[in-house]
Amino acid sequence: MAVATIVWGLAVLATLLRATEAAQPARDFAKKSFALKLLDDNSSSTKWPLLGMPSDSGWVLYGPEDDLTMGLRSYLAFNLSRAMDEYASRQQYCEVFLVTDGQPLALRHYNGIYLGLEKIDRGKNRVDVAKADPETDITGGYIWSYENNNIDAGDITFVDQGRTGLEMVMVSPSAATPAQLDYLGKYLGDFEAALSGAAFANPVIGYAKYFNTTAAIDYFLTTELSKNPDGYRGSVYMYKDVGKPFAMGPPWDYNEAFGECCGYPIAGYNDLGVSGPGQSGGSAISPQGWRFNICADQERCIVQPDDGTSQWYRRVWQDPAFPKATAARWTELREGPLADTFINSTITSVAAEILDAVALCDKEKFPRDKYCADAVCTPAINILEDMGVLQELKDNNEVHFANSGGLVSPSGLSYIGASQHKLGGAAACAVKRIILDNRIARKAQSTGADFREEFEVEATPVFDKATGLWTVVSSKGDRVAGRVLVLADGATSKLAIAMGHCLEPPKGVSSRAFITGEHNTDFDGVCFYPRESLPGYNAIFRHPNNELLFSYYLIPCGKEGMCGNVTAADLARLHNDALKNDPFISKAIGPKAKIERMKAAPLRLGGQGVATTFADHLLIVGDAAGFADPLTGEGIHTAMLGGKAAAENILLMRQTGDYSAASTKDYARRWVKSFGHDFELSKKGAALIYRYPILLDACASEMRLRGDAMMAVWAEVMTNMRPKTYFLRPDVAIPMGFAVVRELWNQKVMGRPDLYKTGF
Repeated sequence: MAVATIVWGLAVLATLLRATEAAQPARDFAKKSFALKLLDDNSSSTKWPLLGMPSDSGWVLYGPEDDLTMGLRSYLAFNLSRAMDEYASRQQYCEVFLVTDGQPLALRHYNGIYLGLEKIDRGKNRVDVAKADPETDITGGYIWSYENNNIDAGDITFVDQGRTGLEMVMVSPSAATPAQLDYLGKYLGDFEAALSGAAFANPVIGYAKYFNTTAAIDYFLTTELSKNPDGYRGSVYMYKDVGKPFAMGPPWDYNEAFGECCGYPIAGYNDLGVSGPGQSGGSAISPQGWRFNICADQERCIVQPDDGTSQWYRRVWQDPAFPKATAARWTELREGPLADTFINSTITSVAAEILDAVALCDKEKFPRDKYCADAVCTPAINILEDMGVLQELKDNNEVHFANSGGLVSPSGLSYIGASQHKLGGAAACAVKRIILDNRIARKAQSTGADFREEFEVEATPVFDKATGLWTVVSSKGDRVAGRVLVLADGATSKLAIAMGHCLEPPKGVSSRAFITGEHNTDFDGVCFYPRESLPGYNAIFRHPNNELLFSYYLIPCGKEGMCGNVTAADLARLHNDALKNDPFISKAIGPKAKIERMKAAPLRLGGQGVATTFADHLLIVGDAAGFADPLTGEGIHTAMLGGKAAAENILLMRQTGDYSAASTKDYARRWVKSFGHDFELSKKGAALIYRYPILLDACASEMRLRGDAMMAVWAEVMTNMRPKTYFLRPDVAIPMGFAVVRELWNQKVMGRPDLYKTGF
């Protein structure tokens, strides 16, 4: 139970409510949808005109995370249905602040733009059917839905006792008796018997005896106009009043309509919904052709040839009276309620409401969160399905498939996203790479930089505040001092243990192998998911010397901590099998590549029990250094967004067959436009720092004055954890400017020694 404060116009209501998360798959979104029940002070149901809509107690707050039109698809479809004089849920856009931490309401509780909806239920302002009473008349009133076997625990169901055997979910009454359920099952069975009989078109004894054809036509037109892929096979509501035929509607769940989604599981799903034309005259999502009879060609619907309730419509369409009445109704509607002017005004009247500054707040909180509803996420699923891993991802409870993508950019800075299901407390692991090509390496070495490989940290690094330097000792006894430690991921693992950030011993394994033989070196990199290593991943990226580095990251998932039966001893075989058998890899790097110089190391990630973040003043960068910080969320959020952008770019690479560095330029541009991270600017910034080490000296001197937080800020800015404009803030820029002038004066004018020139 929760307390809600609802503000609408001049009205303010403080009320108790019972809020439950929406059914699958919506409950898996970051932006949750909620079913609400308004309560009085005695926790009994109460009615109130929520958001200006007619009074009732049951409502839905729909968070349109998977619809980039902010719910306009459902908004338009429901308005079209009401324009036909059919009931559809009234709706009103609103903003939601969600307080789950017990703290006073603040801007951080902003949870985005929602669509407030009337819950589908019985009532004079909802579905207007009589209250069901099995003692007086068992023939009504009922509301039920067909959910394509997506049945939640606790749902009351009954089975159509006819040819189709469709399982229905009872909506109202919520406590239907066995007699009522049996009546409805038999009623639908009688309907289907009449529908399949020789006299099915007879208006007295045929299907029309059981089926409200007026409502059926309006529901049909709403579904076909919107090309809703789920219009006949999911969230299909029906109702029946006392002594009357049952009717189709109200409409619900139009988040994938109007060409948004792929039409799963119909043919063309793997080609952005394009297929046909077949008997339907078009595809599942194109404006051409019909949606209801696309499965008349069963080869187009191999996964689910019956296609839910569309089989009813395919049969009634064979009655000449039905298409004739449908055509007449369409003409009537287009000349009146559904004229272009009405449709356009419905969209434009609300678009301005949700595209103002308020929408910018929502976009900032949920920039591109979505499930599988558009041309970005759908290709990601297609790619994973092509690689044969879709079912494995589902079995491992992976939901946001597109979050699992990752692509190394031409400039070498990348974020690879992994989901909360895989990494436990760290919702995602923000993996960063710094470009270490020969040009940058030379710049860095000229300033005294010390690059080391295979440097395993033996003990806890020591930080000297007086000098602003870290000192690290390797297992071989080598001692390195510097401002920034540049480490490979093996060293990062040891460092995490040494600093006490991992509470459990390593259970996963990571490996590296260099690719030799005849292969394409003009390839920046990609993150992908072979079935053997799920829920881990593989990565291929170009090393500074133009060799290709092929890595396996096996995240613990089994009893023994390995993925399936995979152990470190299997890594060489897995590397070579992937190079040989995976068409995506072989096409990208060439069929004659082979593995050499492979090594493995323990894998430790946030999901292994991260107690605290890395020390604020320590920046760890390298080939795959995990910024395992489950507290700040900054790197986590960026990692998830990066995976989504990468998924779209991988699709383009596959479509064009171009896996060169040039093919990733659009990815970099998209990143800058969508997320504000500029690869080229980052690279130039790094080169500037290396070229003018006095900037590092200024940072180090500021650390002595201001503490370790200065290094943390510098590290975050240089790696895009903070915006570049941070250094333009007066409270930051002025002290930094003085620090640079101070170092120039000390070193260049006064000739004092560089206190900080010890490399890094």
